[in-house]
Amino acid sequence: MGTLRKLKTKMKLDRDWHKSILRSGKDEILIDIDGDKEADLALFDTTGDGNIDTLAIDLTGDGEFNLYFGDTDANGIPDVVLYDEDGSGSLEVLGLGKEVEDAIVELVGAIRDIVITGDYLAEALDEKLDELEDEIKIARKELKKLR
Repeated sequence: MGTLRKLKTKMKLDRDWHKSILRSGKDEILIDIDGDKEADLALFDTTGDGNIDTLAIDLTGDGEFNLYFGDTDANGIPDVVLYDEDGSGSLEVLGLGKEVEDAIVELVGAIRDIVITGDYLAEALDEKLDELEDEIKIARKELKKLR
C-alpha cells in the first residue's frame, strides 16, 4: 500500500494534510478528518517492514476503529476486510483473498474515473463560464453604444 515513513513526511509538509495528522507511533499515521482531534482514519505498518499494510476506519465516530482493510500478501492491494460491529475488539471477516483484491482494484478504478470525469467537467464548466463572461462583456459594449 505504500511506504509509511515517506507518506508521513509528505503529509507533514503539505499545508492541508498537516492539520489533519495526529501524534502517533513510528509504525502508524493517525488522521483526523472531521477536526475533533480524534483519529478517524489510520494507516499502519503491522509487520515492521516500513510499508503500509493496514487501513483502519472509525465508522461510528466514537474514537474506536471498526473497519479494517489489510494487505496480508504484501502486494500493495488489500486482501482482507475485517469489521468490529460493537467495538468489542471481536473482528468479523467480511472478505478474504483474491475476490477482495479484485473488488478493491475495481473500486479504485471507478473512483479514478469519477475524479477524471469531475476534473474534466470542472474544466469544461470553467471554459463555458469564461465564454459566457466574454459574451456579457460584448453585450455590455453593445448596450453602451445604444444609449
